[in-house]
Amino acid sequence: MLDVTARVFTAFGHGAALALLAVTVAEAPAE
Repeated sequence: MLDVTARVFTAFGHGAALALLAVTVAEAPAE
């Protein structure tokens, strides 16, 4: 169960990082 939780957390973490990066890149030209 701990392994599954770790995998979900890692996947979510990567997704959040990619989303933040995408937002940063999208916002940069508008500045």
